[in-house]
Amino acid sequence: MQRSSRRHCETLSRPCLHPALPSGVHLKALETYEVIFKIIGTKWLAKDLFIYRTDALLVKLSLLVGQQVFYGALWGSMLVTPMVRLPASVFVVTHFDRMAPLSQQTHMLGYGHGAVDPAEPSVALSAEDMTTVVSAALLTLLRRDMSLNRRLYAWLLGTDIKGGMVAPHPTLSTTMEEHTSFYFNTYSKDYLVKVVFYLLTALINILKQKEVDSDPESVISYLRPFRIIISLLDKPEIGPAVLSSVLLEVVRAFHSYCLEMLGEETMTKSGHSANQLA
Repeated sequence: MQRSSRRHCETLSRPCLHPALPSGVHLKALETYEVIFKIIGTKWLAKDLFIYRTDALLVKLSLLVGQQVFYGALWGSMLVTPMVRLPASVFVVTHFDRMAPLSQQTHMLGYGHGAVDPAEPSVALSAEDMTTVVSAALLTLLRRDMSLNRRLYAWLLGTDIKGGMVAPHPTLSTTMEEHTSFYFNTYSKDYLVKVVFYLLTALINILKQKEVDSDPESVISYLRPFRIIISLLDKPEIGPAVLSSVLLEVVRAFHSYCLEMLGEETMTKSGHSANQLA
């Protein structure tokens, strides 16, 4: 039914709304549109909106209202409506000119253009903001989507989706292996280690609570840091370097936790059984 409705829309769109036809034909076409869209419903219409002649319409709208205003509203919509994030991101990426510096495309940041240094083709992020971005990006590993994983690893290693170098060293002519190693250790490793260590220490703090939730969904959330680490280990350029940086501290933290729980006073207060500790 949905496919049939979309085909009717495509059939009507060109001939029936041609300006050379009388207004009666236009009116009847619009009435037919109304019937079709009622059948589709707002939920499916929003999901399939990218199918209807939409990119050109949005471009014209951005020029009409002003590109800075348009992109500001677009980013605001992405912030509050998860459903539109993917198609909106596709629209932004499609119209972003990779050959031109970002300083010439500040309108694409909406009202956040103040974050752009006109002298540099990059957006300035604080260390805290960057840690938040890396933390959110790592969660994509839990989806077990190879396409998303490849994009994440390319971002962390300084390569593009075609395998080319991003921001190569300005003074050295390096191989791809040397470039990825330099880029990861210079720009990505510290943030990645910080996020993984934060996830593991948060898990330890949860375990230190008097009552650990045994609900299956909670148990899955407890295992989330380990699932992320296992996924990172699939990438030899990333996983071992991160694990070697956090493993010793994590083992120490767990050792301290177990010693605390095995103490008679703490054991009595917490009510943990030997089986739970095991």
